[in-house]
Amino acid sequence: MTDVSIIIVSYKSVNEILANIDSIKRNIRTLKYEILVVNNYAVDKGLSDALKNYGDVTVIEAGSNLGFGRANNLGLEAAKGRFVLFVNPDVIFLSDIDRLTEVLENDRDIGLIGPITYDGKGRIMPSCGEYPSVKNFLSFNLFFNNLFPKVKWWGNFSMKYFDFNETRDVDWISGAFMLGRKSVLKRIGGFDKDFFMYNEDIDICWRLKKSGFKVVFSDKASIIHNVGHAARNKSVAKAKMIAESNGVLWNKHYSQETVKKLTVILCLGSFIRKTGWKLLSLMKKTGRKNMSEYYDTLITESLNYLKE
Repeated sequence: MTDVSIIIVSYKSVNEILANIDSIKRNIRTLKYEILVVNNYAVDKGLSDALKNYGDVTVIEAGSNLGFGRANNLGLEAAKGRFVLFVNPDVIFLSDIDRLTEVLENDRDIGLIGPITYDGKGRIMPSCGEYPSVKNFLSFNLFFNNLFPKVKWWGNFSMKYFDFNETRDVDWISGAFMLGRKSVLKRIGGFDKDFFMYNEDIDICWRLKKSGFKVVFSDKASIIHNVGHAARNKSVAKAKMIAESNGVLWNKHYSQETVKKLTVILCLGSFIRKTGWKLLSLMKKTGRKNMSEYYDTLITESLNYLKE
């Protein structure tokens, strides 16, 4: 019997996936697993060719870019394991995950669990957080979370006050690594197809908690998340996707009054950042000339979504 189905969504990320799979094979030794790679791009023979030497890897062709959540749902439908692990292609495993499955086995009220996450330089990355709120959105957009990162009162969205050395309940965990029981994930319908990219991880955690399950961060396993250039790039297309996913998440879980407040705070923070980047550009302190366009788009699209 398969213990864990490891689902990796690929969008032109063959090299990352090969490194990911190699790290899985080095570290996961106590559990029986299968690897399901969902090709979220046009049918790519190069991906299948690259993975043909891995007998325990199955490629699922999505046929086009379905978005992160819908592609993961294809893997969930095909999964044979008792547990399902959604993991990004740019993740490197640093440990076995058997201690995480033990936590799930010992507490059947847990819906999802995630590990300590490091960046490529060995620094701990925030990989869990609090639901968006007026307070923590003000903290983020007015930079209080950077000025006072260890002050819990500000309610940092990404919990910078937390030292990540324990296992504890949280509101959400990062979609870069989400481990849960297949039966529970299928019961709630997997990821919401209305999200194309961004915020689908917060939403699935939110729905699990509303269904009576817990979401847990744990220090019993660790990974490296090598966030690529594409993820860091502040493009107009990314701004549009963020504005849309914010709108879907907020309208789904909040009153219209709260949605308006969050939108105003986001626009204020975006205007401040846009102004800062313009000043840096004039002083020739940065070469990132697209930042103004990014924040202009984020403001415009967020306001347009609010009007709808």
